[in-house]
Amino acid sequence: MPDAPARRGRQLRITPGAAVTGLTTIIVALLAMRDAAVQVTARQYPQLAVKLAPANATAITRIFDTAILGPEGLSQNNQRWAGAALQALRADPLNGSGLRLLAYVDDLEQNGSDRARTLMLLSERASRRDLLAQIWLIEDAVRRGDIDGALQHYDRALSVRPASAGQLFPILVAATTEPAIRQALVPYLRANRPWVPSFLSVLVEKSPNPAAVAALFQLYSGARAVPSHAVYESTLLKRLVSTGDLATARSLASHIDPRPQIWAFGFDPATTQARLRPLTWALYDGADGAVVLDEKGALAISVGPERRIVAASRILSGLPRNARLQLSLTYPDPAVAPLITWRAYCRHVGRGPQQFWVRDLPATAGKITMEGRITIPDDCRGVQVDVEATGASGTSDSRAVIDRVSLAAS
Repeated sequence: MPDAPARRGRQLRITPGAAVTGLTTIIVALLAMRDAAVQVTARQYPQLAVKLAPANATAITRIFDTAILGPEGLSQNNQRWAGAALQALRADPLNGSGLRLLAYVDDLEQNGSDRARTLMLLSERASRRDLLAQIWLIEDAVRRGDIDGALQHYDRALSVRPASAGQLFPILVAATTEPAIRQALVPYLRANRPWVPSFLSVLVEKSPNPAAVAALFQLYSGARAVPSHAVYESTLLKRLVSTGDLATARSLASHIDPRPQIWAFGFDPATTQARLRPLTWALYDGADGAVVLDEKGALAISVGPERRIVAASRILSGLPRNARLQLSLTYPDPAVAPLITWRAYCRHVGRGPQQFWVRDLPATAGKITMEGRITIPDDCRGVQVDVEATGASGTSDSRAVIDRVSLAAS
C-alpha cells in the first residue's frame, strides 16, 4: 500500500518536450483538415473557396474553366486571369492546372506564341489528365500541321478521359477522310489502344465517307492485324452495300478474304461465311424451317407446313448482263415437296430492291437439273438473289436439296 501514491505520480508526469510534440501534432492535423476542406470546397464551390484561400489553384482554375467553356467566354480582363494564375503558381509551382490557365491567357494575348506552348507542355508534364490542356495541344498541333503530335494528344486525352469521346470522336471521324490522317492512325489501330474499339464502332456507322473508312481498314489490315476488329469490318461491309457502293464493298471483302472462291456463285463454306454478308449467302435461321450446308456443298432445306422462308439470300455485283443459272434439285418426298422459288432483284441507290426475274421449280420425283436465263437490267447497281421455300399443306415438313449451283455468262 505505501507504494501506491508513487505509482500514481509516475502515471501523471508529462515532460515539456512531450507537450510541445502533442501540440504540434494537433496543429498539423488541424491544418491538414483545413486544407482538405478547402480542396473539397474548391472542386464543388470554387467561388467560396477563393474567398477562403485566394491562392487555391483548384478553385481559380475551376472558375476559369467555367468561364472559358461558357457561352460568353471570358468576360474579364486577361491580365486579371494571368495574375490569378501566377498567384496560384506561387502557392503551388507544379500545379498543372495553374500552368494551363497561364498558357491559355498567354495564347489569347499572343495568338499561339511559343511561350504558351511551352507553358502548356509543362502543364501536361505535371498532369496528363487535364483534358483542356490536351485539347489545346491538339488544336496547337493541328495549327502547325503536326498530324503525329495531334494524334498523340488525342490518344492521351481519350485514354485518361474516356468520357471525352463524345467531344473528340466526331472530329477524328471527320478527319479520316484525309489520307495523311489515316496513315498516322495505323499504329494506334494496330495497337488497339483503349479507345480504339469505341472509335471504330462510331466510325463505321457514322462516317460521312464509308469508302475512306474502307481504305483505312485496308491500310492497317483490319481483323488480320487485330482479330477482334472483324465485327467492325462486317458492319462496314453492310453499310457499303446499303449505300450502293458495291465496288468498294467487294474490294474490302477481297482484302478480308483474298481467296477467289468467295466469289463463286454456288454454296460452300467460303460463299456462306457470315463475316462477308451480304456479299456471301445468308442462310435461314429461324423457327419456321431449317437450312443446312453439307460437306459436299449441297443445301438441305426443310420448311414447316404452309410456311414460307428465304432459305438463302445474297447480293452480287459485276455479273454479266446475260447469265445462265444452273442447279440440281432433289425432293426426298415429292408428295410433300416444298415450292422452291428463285427471285432476282435489282439494287438501286435511294430506293428499294425491284424484282426483275422469278422462277418456280417443279416438284418431281428423283433428281432434276434446272437451267434458267437471266437478263440483268442496265441500271442495276447490284443484284440480290433470294431462294424461297414454301411448305406444302399437311402436317409434315417439306424438304428439298439443292446442289451444283452455278451462274455464268450466256
